[in-house]
Amino acid sequence: MKWYQEALVRVFSSNILTFLFQFIAWGSVSVLIAIDKLGEFNFHVYLGALPIVIIQALVMTYLIRWVFKFCTKNININ
Repeated sequence: MKWYQEALVRVFSSNILTFLFQFIAWGSVSVLIAIDKLGEFNFHVYLGALPIVIIQALVMTYLIRWVFKFCTKNININ
């Protein structure tokens, strides 16, 4: 496997790394949405949206893990 394929396998085969990846991605999206709606960054509004970001990251983590396991069940990753 190429280096970037190995990196993706390592990230998506770990629950913690996948969750951190999703949390950063959805946290960034929520910041952009908050700035777009308010015209400026409001930390209080962002903290109010944080539980939704965490739930979204958890849901996407388990969906990605399920798809990853399904797609790689016949592939020897080692």
